Amino acid sequence: MVPPLLETDYRIRVSPRAKHLRLTISNQGSVVITIPRGFSLSKAWDFVAEKESWIQKKLRQVRSQKPKYAYPSGIQAYKKYHKAAETLVRHRIIQYNNFYRFKYRSISIRNQKTRWGSCSNRGNLQFNYQIMFLPIHLADYLIVHELCHLSAMNHSLNFWQLVEKTIPDYKLRRKELRTLGLHTG
Repeated sequence: MVPPLLETDYRIRVSPRAKHLRLTISNQGSVVITIPRGFSLSKAWDFVAEKESWIQKKLRQVRSQKPKYAYPSGIQAYKKYHKAAETLVRHRIIQYNNFYRFKYRSISIRNQKTRWGSCSNRGNLQFNYQIMFLPIHLADYLIVHELCHLSAMNHSLNFWQLVEKTIPDYKLRRKELRTLGLHTG
C-alpha cells in the first residue's frame, strides 16, 4: 500500500537480477522502484517516503526540461528500424572489437523497454533498436560498454578501465545517456 503522503504515481518492478533497492526517474517523468526478489514491499515504500522531497525535486527538473532526443517507439517502429539498427551495431562492434579482440556468441536487436543493451554470461550481446536514433558518440559508448562486459561481467574498476581505452570520456557519455531514461546492463 502506498503511504497517503505520496502524490506521485510509482511503479514497482521486481527483478531477480537486482541486489539492491533502486529508484529511477525517466526523462518522461515516470518513477520506478526496482526491488530484489523477496524484498519487503513495506520497506520499499518506507524508502520512497523517505526520499519523497528528493523525488519531487527531480520530477520538477525533468518536467521543466525539453527532451534532447525523440525517437520512434512501439512494435511498428521496431519492425521498421530493426535491420538498420542491426547494421549499425554490427559495423561498430567490428570496429571496436578490432581493438579489444573479445569473443562473442551472438548479436541481437530487441524492442526493450528499460535497457539500451545487455551482455549475457554466454557472450550474447543485445541492443535496443532505438540505439540507431542516438548520436553516434552515445551509440559507441553503449556498444563499447556491452563489449567490455565480455571480459568483465560487472562494473568494477577493471571494467571501466577497459571502457576507457576506447572511450576516454565515458563518464560524460554515461551521464548524458542516463538522461534518456533507459540504462545499460
